[in-house]
Amino acid sequence: MAYGQFEGKSLDSKEIRDLFTYDSLFNSEWYKARLMTKQQYDISLLSSQLKYIEKILREDHDLSKEMHDELISKMAKLKERYDYVCSYDYVKHLQGTIGRDIIKR
Repeated sequence: MAYGQFEGKSLDSKEIRDLFTYDSLFNSEWYKARLMTKQQYDISLLSSQLKYIEKILREDHDLSKEMHDELISKMAKLKERYDYVCSYDYVKHLQGTIGRDIIKR
C-alpha cells in the first residue's frame, strides 16, 4: 500500500477494507500465532522464575525461616500462575490483546 494500491485495489476497495475488520483480524492465522507466541514467552518466563526460586531453596543454606517460608509461598503462587498460563483459558484471556511479535533471526 506504499503507492496507494495493492494488486490494483485501493483503500476504498471492499476486499482491502475487509482485511481489517474485527472478525478478519482476530480469526487470522497471523493473530493466532501472535497469541501463541505470547503464551510461550510467558510460560518460559514463569518457568525460569520457578527454577530460580528452586535453586535458591536448594543451594542457599543460610536462608532465614521467614525468607524460606516467603519463597515457598511465592513459588506456590508462581506454580498456580504457570498452570493457568499453560491452559487454553489463558489463550482465551489473551484474545483482544496485541499478543507478542514473532521475531525471526
